[in-house]
Amino acid sequence: MATEGYLLGYAFSLDDSTRDGLIDALGSASTYEAITIQGADAGFFTSEVRGDLRHSSVYAFVGDVWIALVGPLFEEKLVNFAEEAIAGVAA
Repeated sequence: MATEGYLLGYAFSLDDSTRDGLIDALGSASTYEAITIQGADAGFFTSEVRGDLRHSSVYAFVGDVWIALVGPLFEEKLVNFAEEAIAGVAA
C-alpha cells in the first residue's frame, strides 16, 4: 500500500450567480455528497480510490467564498480542515 501526504487548499471569491450555479451543479452531481460543515452555507464531499491512493475533496461555501480542499484523506479530516479555513474567513 502506498502512502502519500499532502493537502491542497484554495479559496475563491465568487459572484452570486457563479456561486449559486456551482452549488446547484454539485448538489445534482452523483459523485458529490452534500455534507454539513460547521459555519458553512453549503458543503460537499467526494472521494475515490485510484490504485493505492485515496483522492478526496471537500468544498465549503461561506458567503461569497468557495473553499476547496483536496488530499488523500477521509471525510472527517478534510471537514476538520475546512472548519479551520472557515474560521479564518470569519476572522
